[in-house]
Amino acid sequence: MKKYIPYKDNEKFHSSKKSHFFNEAVFRPDNYAKELYNIMVNIIEEYKNSNLKYDYQICKVLTDIFSKYNIVFIPKGTYYNNGYFSGINEMESGEKSLLIRILCSLSIGDLFKSDNLKRDFLKDFKQLILHELVHRGQYISFNRNKIQNELIQFSKNKIDLAYYSLKPEIMAYACLIVEELRFQDLEDSEILKFINNRDKFKRYESKTYDLYKEIYGKSNVFTRLLKYIYEYIKGDLTKNIIEIGS
Repeated sequence: MKKYIPYKDNEKFHSSKKSHFFNEAVFRPDNYAKELYNIMVNIIEEYKNSNLKYDYQICKVLTDIFSKYNIVFIPKGTYYNNGYFSGINEMESGEKSLLIRILCSLSIGDLFKSDNLKRDFLKDFKQLILHELVHRGQYISFNRNKIQNELIQFSKNKIDLAYYSLKPEIMAYACLIVEELRFQDLEDSEILKFINNRDKFKRYESKTYDLYKEIYGKSNVFTRLLKYIYEYIKGDLTKNIIEIGS
């Protein structure tokens, strides 16, 4: 698989911080991928003296940490593609959930012990996660346009309005909003500021958020959206800074 390389020659299309907009020709999640890669490097360093040695143990550790980014590691117990050498058989993305599933081979059990496996794992992880983040960006754009087109017409079709007020849909679109903003290189702490004071972040685009706010206003639907956004980032109700409606 070729490594995804952003087009940098044209000044209008570059990958520097705060330059990702969805009307561009391609998605360039370079900074997002770099952040995930650095997290992975730190995890391996932190656990290098642990006694963990089974694929399911390693996958649980990685999933516990990466789940906030909607990424899970799944032990498959088999080898295919480059799985024998790197511990990663393949990655795949969900179009609606935005979930990235990393299917791991038995070799992943040696991740914290083997320098050779660590080297190959990090190489594959870096290339594959960049590829899947591009797909995530594509899905975000597709879903964003879908919700925009349908919610704009809500007055003509009350069924659509009811659909987007369902808890499972609010949760899915909360995740979409978080990813929209991460793709524009907003840090999680900045995303929390964004949802508390949208006016200070006018240069950032989240039509999904704006449409929910316009249509649902101060209703419980919009309050629940804010709650789920916070949950995706912090996941701790005891520290919730958002007023949660009934």
